[in-house]
Parts: sequence; structure tokens; C-alpha cells
Amino acid sequence: MPRVDSKQALISFGLRTILERGAVVDRRQFLTGGAAGLVGVAGGVLVSRGQSDADRDDPGSGIAVPFRGERQAGIANAAPRYATFAAFDIVERDGASMASLMDSWTEVADQLSVGTPISGDTGEATGMGPAGLTVTVGFGETLFDDRCAPASAKPAELVSLPEFPGDQLDPAWNGGDVLVQVCSEDPTVVSHAVRQLRRVGQGRARLRWSQAGFLPQASGETPRNLFGQVDGTANPAEGSAELDDLVWVTDGPSWMVGGTYLATRRIRMMLTMWDRMGLGVQEASTGRDRGTGAPLSGGDEFTPLDLDAVHNGEPVIASDAHVRIAKTAGPGMLRRGYSFDNGPRHVGAASDTDVPDDLDHAEHAQNDHSSMMAAMDDHDAGLFFAAFVRDPVEQFIPMQQALSESDALGHFLAYTSAGLWAVPAGAPTGSIAAELFA
Repeated sequence: MPRVDSKQALISFGLRTILERGAVVDRRQFLTGGAAGLVGVAGGVLVSRGQSDADRDDPGSGIAVPFRGERQAGIANAAPRYATFAAFDIVERDGASMASLMDSWTEVADQLSVGTPISGDTGEATGMGPAGLTVTVGFGETLFDDRCAPASAKPAELVSLPEFPGDQLDPAWNGGDVLVQVCSEDPTVVSHAVRQLRRVGQGRARLRWSQAGFLPQASGETPRNLFGQVDGTANPAEGSAELDDLVWVTDGPSWMVGGTYLATRRIRMMLTMWDRMGLGVQEASTGRDRGTGAPLSGGDEFTPLDLDAVHNGEPVIASDAHVRIAKTAGPGMLRRGYSFDNGPRHVGAASDTDVPDDLDHAEHAQNDHSSMMAAMDDHDAGLFFAAFVRDPVEQFIPMQQALSESDALGHFLAYTSAGLWAVPAGAPTGSIAAELFA
């Protein structure tokens, strides 16, 4: 088979923007580099920085984050190492059943968050302590059907998310009346809490889907995602006025004042394809140095982006670099992102011998694009992205729209779920959202 022009083939493969960056990207490195270096944030995915080193030394210690408070835990506090997001369908669709369910789940969350055993406990986390456990509850649009909750009580901001360009939404990962986010420094504590919520909710709430995740982090450093890039640099600081302004609801239905909205996206990363890109392509796609996390415009990890910096007449941070689009597309948000890795998507998924190297896969792309894409998308791994915002219509939707249309990382991503959840205020006493189900 005759050799095709590599650049032309790669453009046909859909990476035009990466190749048209002049000096910003080293083309030779792009065409010859196959390093397994990994980078950058995906779909606006920047997660909060972790707890202190002392806290993380012993994940089975007595670290406790009380469930009771004016606001729900698991939002503004530092993200623990492990999480499970679980969506439930409500079986008994009436307000009294919902009130009973919230009573039960509030009691479970309250007791487990301080390390107190619950009635009928299954015992697998005995002696482990709370390990920073948080349980956060949110409600989907479908809950407000005049049976579970009054339609008139649905906030105007709780909308159906549009299908963004490039979405590959999978029914198996979408929908649900209620979402529960469970986080802890220990995976057994997370699993135990989810198990207890399912057990006490039996007959009233049925699990629809769940996704477990982990937060890779070297001691004292910003976490990295499976693309290898530091992931959390741009989040508002814990306890800051900026965080308050971006996250907490100040008007609307009284049960939501002091709450927030949670937008979720399950993002599968094309790791096999990504690993065969050169480091220059990876860094240009995100706009940050993989090793240090510094913007390509210079400085260190926390240096502000210089979006006006140019080199040889070309922007140093490319026009479609992830950080540029995320910075300019909206006012910001508080992000959490948990990596997941479920292994190959099917038995006999592509091996190293099935996937050609950089030059060969360019030729393959021109001749059999669909087969190559299937080979490159052989691994079910990525990031479960969670963004807390005061107003999803103003903050989340514009940013996700811009990223879906222009982000260079989109070549390496598949968005398989999209959800929006109203997270009510906390419960200093009584049950979560008691007013809503009264």
C-alpha cells in the first residue's frame, strides 16, 4: 500500500487544529512521539485540592466531617480520595414516601459521618472510623412530578441540559430522580455507606446507575487525572468570597436557599489514542506544561494565564487550548473530578499490535477511519466530572457548549452522561429538604 502524506492524513483524522499551530506544537514530535505522557483537564474538569498531608497519612483515622449544618457537606470541603455517585429512581412516588426516605437517609448519613454504627449495619467498615465521609443529596428534574414533589417547587434553574456537540449519551449512565454523592478517604467506607443507603431505602428507591472513582494525588500536590495533568489549579479557594459567589444559591424556593446545583458528566478518555500523541500535542491541547502544571505562557502552576502571549506570530496558548476556552467561556464554578478505570471495554480489545504507531495510524485513518477509531477507543476509563454552581444556565451550560464546540481535547473524549441536580440546603436539624416534602 503506498505511503500517504502524514500531515494530510492526520488532518482528515480530525486533528486539524493541532497541526495548524505553527511554533506552538513541534510537528516532528507530534508525528514521531509515542510517549505515554498524559495531560490535562477534560470538559472543564478541574477538581478541588486535597486535604492536608497529616489528614491523608491515615485514611482510617477519626477524621469526621459532620453531616449536620446550614449547608450540605461534600461541596466546599476538600475532596477526599474516593467517591461513588449513585442515581436512584423513586419507586413509591408520593410525598409521604419521599419524606420517609429522606428521614432514613438523613439518619444514616448523620450517624456514619461521625463513626456511629447504624441499626442493621452490615459490618464491613467496623472499626474504620468515618474517614472523612460525606454524603450529599441532590434532586433531578423528574422528581418534581406533583407526586414525589410539587411541580411548582421546581427551581427555574433546574433545566434539562441540552445535548452538546459530540455527546455520545448512553442510557445506562443517565437519568434518575435522586443523586447521592458519597466521598471518603477510604474506599471501603464509601462502599459501606452506599450499601447502607441502598439497604434502608429498599422498596422506596431503586438504584439506576452508579460510578465509583478515585482521586490520584502525590503528597501535598494538586491531583492529576488520567491524562497526567494537574487537575484543580483554577478552583476557587475554600472559604473564599469567590467560592461563595459561584456556588451558593441566594434566592428562589426557600428550600434551595443555601443550596447549590450539581452538574455531572461521565467522560470517557481515549487513553489508547492519547498515549500515542507526542508530548507537544498533549500540552498544546490543554495549554499547560504536563510536568509542572504551569501555563504555556510561563510561570508556575498558579501563574495566571497570559492569553495575549505570542511566539512567531502565533498564540502561545492556542485558540482551541482547553484552558483558554474554559477561562473565557463563563464566570467559573467549583469542580470535583474523580477518575475511573474499568479496564478494556470488551474481551479481546485492541492490543499494542492492533493499533498502529503514529505514522502508520495516520495512513490507517485515511483508509479505514471507523476501524481505527474503534481500536483507539478500547478502554473504559476517564473522569466523572462534578461541578457545583449557583446558576447552571449562566455558568455550566455556556462553558460546556464552548468546550464541546472548540476544545482541542474533544478529539480524545466521549461524553456518555449529562445530569443536573438541585442540591438543597443542609439540615441543622430534621431531615434534608423536609420543607419540600411536608
